[in-house]
Amino acid sequence: MVCLSAFVVAFAGCGTFRDAIDDPGSNIGGGGGGGTTPPSTGYTSTVSIQLETTDKNGETVVTEYTDTDGMTAQWQNATSLMTAEFNEQGFASCAGLDGEYSVTISGLNDDVDEKDPVYYAYNTNAYTTSNNYRDIVITIYEVIIPDRNSSTEGSGPYDPINISDIGIYRTEITYEGQMIYFHFTPRQNGSFSLTSWMNAAEDLVDPVLYAYFGSAQYVNIDNPVIVDDGGTNGKFTSNFRYEVQFSKAMIGGACVFAITAASYTGEFPVEVYFALSYDDDYDRPTTPERVIVPEEEFKNATAEEGTLTYVYEETRVDESGVRYAVFDQDLVGLNPDDGYYHLLDDSGKPEGPLLYAYISSASPIYGTAIINVEDDGNNILTIYVGDDRRDYALMLQGYDLAYRKWETIVRSSYQGQPESVIQEVIANRRPGDGSYMGYEDVKGYNDYANIDGMYPVTAELKDFFQLFAKGQMLFMDGMGWVEGSTFNGYHYDAYDDSMWLAFCAYYA
Repeated sequence: MVCLSAFVVAFAGCGTFRDAIDDPGSNIGGGGGGGTTPPSTGYTSTVSIQLETTDKNGETVVTEYTDTDGMTAQWQNATSLMTAEFNEQGFASCAGLDGEYSVTISGLNDDVDEKDPVYYAYNTNAYTTSNNYRDIVITIYEVIIPDRNSSTEGSGPYDPINISDIGIYRTEITYEGQMIYFHFTPRQNGSFSLTSWMNAAEDLVDPVLYAYFGSAQYVNIDNPVIVDDGGTNGKFTSNFRYEVQFSKAMIGGACVFAITAASYTGEFPVEVYFALSYDDDYDRPTTPERVIVPEEEFKNATAEEGTLTYVYEETRVDESGVRYAVFDQDLVGLNPDDGYYHLLDDSGKPEGPLLYAYISSASPIYGTAIINVEDDGNNILTIYVGDDRRDYALMLQGYDLAYRKWETIVRSSYQGQPESVIQEVIANRRPGDGSYMGYEDVKGYNDYANIDGMYPVTAELKDFFQLFAKGQMLFMDGMGWVEGSTFNGYHYDAYDDSMWLAFCAYYA
């Protein structure tokens, strides 16, 4: 079968619309609208399709796909777009080619059974033919359409569609400007990518991905990373590609992203296909974990009177009455006589009110007590400082609480097992298994906090909270999740060296 061609002009640009010489898709499956017959010289390229599935044993199964009635293949380079219909044997061929062409197919989901819909997709970025590589086999995959627990799921960052499986997904944009939100929680560490699989030869849909900074407690919706390139481009369509890495310590965390799309014709709904792929192993440099033991010579913290108050410099009040404040460590200092931080007095000495850290109670900004932040199974109290891997849980919790938390995890993991089995696991604990074996005499800040859950700020507490605030992206040049919210009428920012003050207060 001879393919038909039409002249096209390629424009550079990431999702930027330029007027087309022909309407996008005008040559797709319609014979090219008066295209010319290509010359007899050059090579012939043949396209076929295979379906890749996974059986119940997890084995990959590849079968020939011949349900191609009405489908076309496209060969596109910088100056031409050629199309050919698939024949009854499931092949499409184009003669007279010279050089490299990207290869795509159209019509794959044109005859979906509405009663039992099954959609297929393929990587529109992956296939290129050339003088030395002429026969193309396109692999298609069955699309995952995530289940929704409600009609509103996916409508916002706090009501997202939850996904964790590697695979190809389909989402529908029903109107211009609509964004569908997803929450990706990986099952293993690794480097993952999100890539849209829209047909750049058809050139009808331009997908865009929004990736958000945040943590388990908050998503900063005001400063997303906007990704609209990285894959194959047409004149209107620009496929996105976004990479995210999860180390072993980050398992339990999540990537929040949203997908939207523009329609060349202005008609909606449009479908967006995207691949969630596992690309490679990933982990932070493997260094021994160093359990941090507190240096503080503990004493019971005093129960003081007054209201716990942040240390900040107020900068302005906006028209709506929101007060803007900046955490500034120049307002406090370490008193060498008692080893604790104090507010500066009128003479500039650290002899003002004692500064306390939130230990067993929650900082109003962060919302979770620091001794409980790992209760959902994450490992965020282990912090990398260069190649130094520091575990601060014991310093904060003390052995008694740390051991009880470990035992709770064991019981949850062996839920349903006889008590004798659970007791055997507990009895056979080993150093380094999370039970803090060998640290039985270590007390932590939690053991000496006052009735409000506070302990005076030491140098080691200050250093920890500064590292933690950075790791949790509380403040990040306007993109941190604290900077994206208002708390009790205050909008907080922090100087780079003063982030730790978000976990500290004094009695006023």
